[in-house]
Amino acid sequence: MELELDTLIEAEFFNLSSDLMMVMKKGRLMQANSAWKQILGWTPEEVKGRQLIDFIHPDDVEMALHVGKAIYKSGIDVYVENKYLAKDGSYKWISWKTFTKSGLILGIGKEITQDKEKDAHYRKINNYRNTLLENSRYLVISLEKNGIIRTFNSAAENILGYRAADVAEKITPTLFFSKSELEERSRELETKIGQPVNYGFDYFLKSAQHNIVNEQEWLWRKKDGSQVPLHLSVSPVRDEHNEISGFLIIGSDISQKRAAQKRLKDSETIFKAMNDASPLGIFLTDANGECIYSNRAFQSLTGLDLPDTFGFFWNKIVHEEEKSEILQLWDTAISSNTNFQKKIKLVSADNTIKWVDVNAALINEHEPSLGYVGIVMDITKEIESKRELEGTLLTLEKSNKALDNFAYVVSHDLKAPLKSIAAMINFIEDDLKSGGNNASEYTKLLMGRVCKMAEIIEGVLDFSRIGHQAVRKEFINVKQLVTDQLEFLTVEKPADIRIEMEEFEIFESKILLTQIFSNLISNAVKYNDKDKCKITIRGQLSDGHCYFEVEDNGPGIPEEYHERVFGLFNTLRDERVKDSTGIGLAIVKKIIEEELNGSIRIQSKMGQGTTFVFSW
Repeated sequence: MELELDTLIEAEFFNLSSDLMMVMKKGRLMQANSAWKQILGWTPEEVKGRQLIDFIHPDDVEMALHVGKAIYKSGIDVYVENKYLAKDGSYKWISWKTFTKSGLILGIGKEITQDKEKDAHYRKINNYRNTLLENSRYLVISLEKNGIIRTFNSAAENILGYRAADVAEKITPTLFFSKSELEERSRELETKIGQPVNYGFDYFLKSAQHNIVNEQEWLWRKKDGSQVPLHLSVSPVRDEHNEISGFLIIGSDISQKRAAQKRLKDSETIFKAMNDASPLGIFLTDANGECIYSNRAFQSLTGLDLPDTFGFFWNKIVHEEEKSEILQLWDTAISSNTNFQKKIKLVSADNTIKWVDVNAALINEHEPSLGYVGIVMDITKEIESKRELEGTLLTLEKSNKALDNFAYVVSHDLKAPLKSIAAMINFIEDDLKSGGNNASEYTKLLMGRVCKMAEIIEGVLDFSRIGHQAVRKEFINVKQLVTDQLEFLTVEKPADIRIEMEEFEIFESKILLTQIFSNLISNAVKYNDKDKCKITIRGQLSDGHCYFEVEDNGPGIPEEYHERVFGLFNTLRDERVKDSTGIGLAIVKKIIEEELNGSIRIQSKMGQGTTFVFSW
């Protein structure tokens, strides 16, 4: 298009145009319009006479000089883009269209800074995208709306063995799917949406149309024919009108995950087999202390089925006597992240009482805890053997003490009457030799010593028999037994004896109960220092236990003798009592403690009387 420059310059639109306009000769600005002020900040007067190159960015100078030479040499019209210096020191992009005539160049320029910035931004984003796609370890495949592959990143190439050039713009990913797997899922989708689904990419299109999230595991076929398990997410790409314009497939190779899952499953199988073969009970808990696994030995030990062991099993198996303590100890171990060790008395599902040793160790010692692994060992036989041994040792200890007492009897208590008998014989012999008349009196004394020795021997025999002879048990009315005992009791002084008890029966040995009450009542009368002896006998049966009291109004027993009087041959010296052997209370204590598994104690106030309190 031919332009008359003089006419153009003089035209009104030269100064009124919003575009940059200039007239240049040999690189020097001859004329500029007011748009220079609006766009670059320079007034026409400020730019007239200056070289255009003074305003061009240094990076563009070389290219601008090259273009300028071409224009002057050939007179061609060109389009050129450069960055130009604004008055504020910034640079702006200007796109020039030049017209040449008679050595003058008319330039019409438009500011394109924003377009250039947008282009730079888009290029940057595109570079980022390409970098991400090519360096991602995830398979990324973009598709056209019809399913044709648009892009195929390097991870997809590595996983599937195809080059991008082999598949891009040529095929759909249907080639990669297992036919049976895709057909099966297509039928499932048909059922779900109530519409037919064609085999192939139609499965993903219909899923997207019904807003169904498509993220699942697939088996894809590689180029070499082998299969690789992938976790794929297939998402629709929508345009500004929310219409589907394509699809994006993002996936990862889960071969290692599958292998790890198989190893884990194999390990669990081996773990379960080992645990089920173990004779020890084994359990696992979560971080809250609730059971998530138990082996057969644990189930057998507790009598619980596998489902019953899940959760918080302590409430189901710990004996009521220990439940509160064990639950508190278990809670403390969990809250403090410490191991748990305790011997526990438990009750199995069939109400069998067992003793177990529980050791539970943290699976990891650092927070957060994964839980506990516990081992449970049945120690019932060990506990029973230990108790049996302790009982045997206690019996042996008592037997040894009894032997010591018997030795004492031989060395002291039996020796004393023998000495007295020997002395009486000497007195009789001397009296006979001297012709005295005291032999009859000495003979009576001798018989008394012999009887005394006989009583001691009989008492020792009674004492030794306790615990070594089987006794016959029967149902006994205790009040009636005490009443009958009083009828046969021979007392040397008046006695007011009262029985304060309801009638009740117990299953026990009549002989043993008779010995207890006979000795206690006899002693209460024998050692009473009052003109009239008062004795009260009380008894009751409560919750399967027997409680008795024998109270008298005698002189009382000093506190320091409360234990001593139960010893063999131990008596409080009382000149009024001549025939005491010191065996009665020893027999009573031995019967109550060893035969009846009970206890006896004394309550006494000096001058007011004594009460023997016993129970079993």
